[in-house]
Amino acid sequence: MKLPKHKKNNSTFEIKILTKEETLSIQNIWRECFTPDIQYINNFIEICFPYSISWGLFLNNSKDAIAMLSLLPSYVLFKNNSGGSKRINGAYLYGVGTLKEHRGNKYSSILVNEVISYSKKNSLDYILVKPAEDSLFDLYQKQTFDNLLYCYKVEVELNKTFNLDSNFNKLNSYTSHLKLRESIAATNFLWPNEILRYSLMEIESRNGTTRYLDNWHEAPLFYSAYPSEDETQIVKIIDHNINSPKGLESVINDISLSFPSSAKALIEFPITTNMDLFNEYSNKPLITKNALIKTLTPEREIVQALLEMHLTLSME
Repeated sequence: MKLPKHKKNNSTFEIKILTKEETLSIQNIWRECFTPDIQYINNFIEICFPYSISWGLFLNNSKDAIAMLSLLPSYVLFKNNSGGSKRINGAYLYGVGTLKEHRGNKYSSILVNEVISYSKKNSLDYILVKPAEDSLFDLYQKQTFDNLLYCYKVEVELNKTFNLDSNFNKLNSYTSHLKLRESIAATNFLWPNEILRYSLMEIESRNGTTRYLDNWHEAPLFYSAYPSEDETQIVKIIDHNINSPKGLESVINDISLSFPSSAKALIEFPITTNMDLFNEYSNKPLITKNALIKTLTPEREIVQALLEMHLTLSME
């Protein structure tokens, strides 16, 4: 789908919604901007791309895009004050990249504006973005992503006692995990099944895992984690449904077994978490940036709820 042509710096460009016909363009942009791992790129194209919307920017009638981004579907199960519940639909901004020789022309900003316009026309209630670097938070705030989301982040020493026992099992069903994640819908943004599958595969590609402890009170206890790329001794727990000290202890014990070469776990919790959860740990949680959100709904009750939500399993 082509959109009207524009002019900038003596060049003509057009924005198009990408299809599989632009696979080579997508591969080129991802290889230069994000990763040389062709399998990782193909996972996006085969698993995530068909269930999202991607825009490309083309210069001077070229057949190859020089910039692109994708909008992944997201949703929230919102409970109002009267006890009712409804689905709030939004989206996540992903894979924003421009080829090196064309950077500095604000092509990414042009594409983001196109996404905002599309989201408004299609009655989405919010757009999320998780900048890969702290310096990019300011950039997106200038593009009207003016609400910061926060979370608690705590660093926990791993238990290196070798007689630990664990009943956790590795994830074997994406569909069951989707239903389980809806148990944390009161605090977390959610992904449709196809996007969830892609996110969990991304964790596996980082030598990570998603694991369950069945028969944990009313629902299984779960977590997703992978080793930090920056600090090899740290494991990042990026999704979980821990809501008690005993649950936290069980996850830490299993992490100690699953990642024996790591010394610490870094865990994020929703900003609404009861601080009593951390009473047994000497390192108290710090409040840190979680993501940015642009709210599009006029309903104040929904906006307030969105600003207290937690973005997990985010693809950066």
